[in-house]
Amino acid sequence: MKINHITIDRIGLASFRYHVATPAKELLKMGHEVFVSDFPKDGCEAYVFRKHLRVEEIDLIKLAKHRNPSSKTYFIVCDYHLDNRLRDHYLAMIYNADRLVVCTDAMRKVLLEETGKDSTVIKDPWGVEYEKVEPDFKNKKSYSLLWFGSRTNIYGIKSSLPYIGDNKLVMLTDQGYEKDREIETPNISFRYATNMPVALKEEMTKADIVVIPQDHTDKRRNVKSHNRLVDSIRMGKFVIASPIDAYLELKDYCFIGSIKDGLEWLKEQPEDRINDMIRSGQRYIETEFSPQKIGKKWHDLFVG
Repeated sequence: MKINHITIDRIGLASFRYHVATPAKELLKMGHEVFVSDFPKDGCEAYVFRKHLRVEEIDLIKLAKHRNPSSKTYFIVCDYHLDNRLRDHYLAMIYNADRLVVCTDAMRKVLLEETGKDSTVIKDPWGVEYEKVEPDFKNKKSYSLLWFGSRTNIYGIKSSLPYIGDNKLVMLTDQGYEKDREIETPNISFRYATNMPVALKEEMTKADIVVIPQDHTDKRRNVKSHNRLVDSIRMGKFVIASPIDAYLELKDYCFIGSIKDGLEWLKEQPEDRINDMIRSGQRYIETEFSPQKIGKKWHDLFVG
């Protein structure tokens, strides 16, 4: 089968690695042909769209169907935008696509409720750019904490800053603002990275704990992917994460709750227990989030 990913120059995003590059390698092994382009190629049987924020992309999804009427068009909905200025654009993409793909069960439920269209859940695979690391958690009086993510997700960690205490926190993100200087203290700092995978690997070697706070009562946040939690555990780190829907799948391998409660809970835990939790999480991730398993789900979607 010939599969065409329409990227519109958004290849630098993490979602490109999770939704295009990694599955494509597995699909190629299965005998498919995979193309990445800004414009629909002739003769393809599947056209895949994702993270599309431009008006002209509605024309492209229609053009793809026009060029090969027997083809199928797919739209990956990994972010919730039905409550903001992108609503009309996203609805047009949703209703023009033959099939929808989402990363979480929570997103599937929301889209079905609000648009009447069902979708296929295909989780993000673990990041192939990150090596699996043996956990080595140590109890300490104070910890080095790491938060990482795109700038659009930074609101969660900002609201948790009063609970950092004597611990040190690094916030790794893709772009900075002048107001960041008002937040920085001797214990709280920003790092801005143009190459997030490289920077993240560096910061993970320094961190004791990864923190991923989210407002689980916010629909836009509760539909988020597992990917930051999955990659952190696979890289050998203990994680304190909020109870958004996707993270609950991994609740046995991390602390689900506030940063304040998580740090208090850690004081009572033996090191061996924490490291065993992380190892158990790594074993679960190796099977449930492997590129091979996720690639097979894409294959099944395309040929089904």
